[in-house]
Amino acid sequence: MKFAVKSIAVAAVSLSAVVGMSACSSSTTTDNLPNVTASPEGTVKVGDTEVTSGLPSGWPSDVPTPQGLTLKGGGGTPQGMSASWSGPGTAAAVQAQLDTDFKNAGFTSKNSFGGGSVGGVTSWTKGAMTVQVVIANDGANVAVNETVLTGAN
Repeated sequence: MKFAVKSIAVAAVSLSAVVGMSACSSSTTTDNLPNVTASPEGTVKVGDTEVTSGLPSGWPSDVPTPQGLTLKGGGGTPQGMSASWSGPGTAAAVQAQLDTDFKNAGFTSKNSFGGGSVGGVTSWTKGAMTVQVVIANDGANVAVNETVLTGAN
């Protein structure tokens, strides 16, 4: 009997809390919520933010990407976009390939630090576009992240 009384009391308190919170709500519509869409290709958009299993939409065709690594996914907002790759290799080899490809695509190295066997960070510019490349090595594998700011916003 005591259990039944306690259960009813808990249910009454819970119901009162829900009714009280709903009475305090200023809106019962979804007008202020962002639009959410998902595609079979693996892209999810929440408002202006995109997360995808591939390169984000609008990825500039002149931005070099690492060769021989697996694209893990990317994302974008109106302010910029980013993508990540990983796989077997060395930071030094990937750095050399990307340095050559960025120079051949008309980019200028703005600044860099690190490098060598453990990886590093390089910032590349071309017109209003800036690309920050981060390379990290953990022994047998290398990870690369490229962040693109197009200067459009």
